[in-house]
Amino acid sequence: TLALGGITFGVRNIELNAAFSTIANGGKYIVPRLYSRVTRVTESKEPGDTGKEVQTEQLLLDNTDPEKERVLQKTTCWLLTNAMKDVLTKGTGMPANFTSTAIAGKTGTTEESNDVWFAGFSTNYTATVWAGYDNNTKLSKDEETLAMTIWRQIMSNIPANQKFTDFEQPSGLTTAYICRDTGLLAVDKYCKNTYNE
Repeated sequence: TLALGGITFGVRNIELNAAFSTIANGGKYIVPRLYSRVTRVTESKEPGDTGKEVQTEQLLLDNTDPEKERVLQKTTCWLLTNAMKDVLTKGTGMPANFTSTAIAGKTGTTEESNDVWFAGFSTNYTATVWAGYDNNTKLSKDEETLAMTIWRQIMSNIPANQKFTDFEQPSGLTTAYICRDTGLLAVDKYCKNTYNE
């Protein structure tokens, strides 16, 4: 309910996006900023007969290397990412899916479908989309996938997301085959219906 505004103040898109980008960054939180660099460009003429126009650029604000703080373990982030990949391939987030690169994300919907969210990331970018009406009008059936549709259209058109890269699994994780019938570790002789976890 926090992400959907179900308490007094709720969470803004920029805050939710920062949380998801922390997972995408392998557990490093970056305070959101609305700019990368701010510069002042001035034009002047070279002295002499040529009178050639010259532009000088003065850097005023630089946020290209923001401060990062580790708040989650890399292994935790990878497990969350791995689970959220399934949201896009076989879960509620399928309308947001595109296949040019690895992506992960999570849907959010209020009980009466007044608001819908989609927050997700690739190996390069994180984006969060909210859709709804300020007056709490219920969304139509077609509008219920609006946040996912917008997210997919934006993220799939970013050039860096058009070349496939996968999420890197960090060291420190152990995988095992699980028997689908019992939910226990698979024993080759007795369990043929397995999955890898």
